[in-house]
Amino acid sequence: MAAMIALTARSGAAQVSPPVEPNVPAGIVAFRSPSCASSARTDRFAQLLAIELASARIQLIKDAPAPSEAIGVETDGALCDASAPEVSVALVRSGTRVFKSIDVADVEPSARLRALALAVAELVRGAQNEAARGEATKSADPEGASAENLEREKVTEAPRTHDRHREPTNGEPADAGAATAAAVSRDRRSYRGDVRAAGLGRFFAPESTPLFGVSAAAALRLRPEWLLLRADATAGWTSANDPLGDVSLALYSGGVSFLATAGTLPEFEIGPHLELGYARAVGAARGAGSIAAGAGHAIALASLAAGVRVWLDRWALLAEFEAGAALAGAEIFADDRRIATISGFFAGARIGLAFGF
Repeated sequence: MAAMIALTARSGAAQVSPPVEPNVPAGIVAFRSPSCASSARTDRFAQLLAIELASARIQLIKDAPAPSEAIGVETDGALCDASAPEVSVALVRSGTRVFKSIDVADVEPSARLRALALAVAELVRGAQNEAARGEATKSADPEGASAENLEREKVTEAPRTHDRHREPTNGEPADAGAATAAAVSRDRRSYRGDVRAAGLGRFFAPESTPLFGVSAAAALRLRPEWLLLRADATAGWTSANDPLGDVSLALYSGGVSFLATAGTLPEFEIGPHLELGYARAVGAARGAGSIAAGAGHAIALASLAAGVRVWLDRWALLAEFEAGAALAGAEIFADDRRIATISGFFAGARIGLAFGF
């Protein structure tokens, strides 16, 4: 009796983990490219997937006939779009098609193919392990028609599931590549755009005129993805004093920037900024012999802006510095004395928050 039990155990182990020759693949995956114009992206994805599967000795066949035991991998047209936040993947095995939705919205567009290849390789390895467990169950239970097995098949054939962060099943080793993809997803906060609100301070050199105010902006990521187009609106105020009276000065403007970005945590940006606006000065006389007047003037500013954003999920802390010159400015006089100016060279800073979308 003891000998029979030992023989049975050896036989079961041989069926679950059969010896494989070094040059014989442990499995075959047949990848079918989606119908889209971006063949370069599908070819690159196939190359990355083949690299991930090679560590498990799984052979990849692309757009070619494959053996019946191969696991089929199909994707939708979102694979061809570098900005797509989600890609649908279908695994075809033994006539059963199971859909998985892989979310890459939080992954930098340039790293999305790599993250997709890692996720699909994990799904394939999971399907292989499930098939191996199924073979072992059939060997132990030749009937193979228990209510539990039937229920498992019903769940497997569900039309679509959402599988953002798949945990390893019982008996399946955790995959280091999937952990890397999850880390990339958490750390790389690159969104299609963001909105910003900040406090603003500027200093115009000719008459040491400071302005303090607020700034609101919206930025959109262009192609290539490291380029941002930003539009902003600002408002700043200051005052100047003289023995003849006081002057209140306000500047309202709107601007546009093209910013080159680098890094993810933190993210740096730098680029030119052009701004058009209107300055308005209103005087208040102090003595009976003084006469107050108000006037306005168009303003044009050009500067180089550089900033940094530190992302915390969808929110970011931002700091920006600028230096430039007024292409068209304004000067404020008390009698023949210049007491304030928005002209010449200036420097400024913004500190605030951004929200990614």
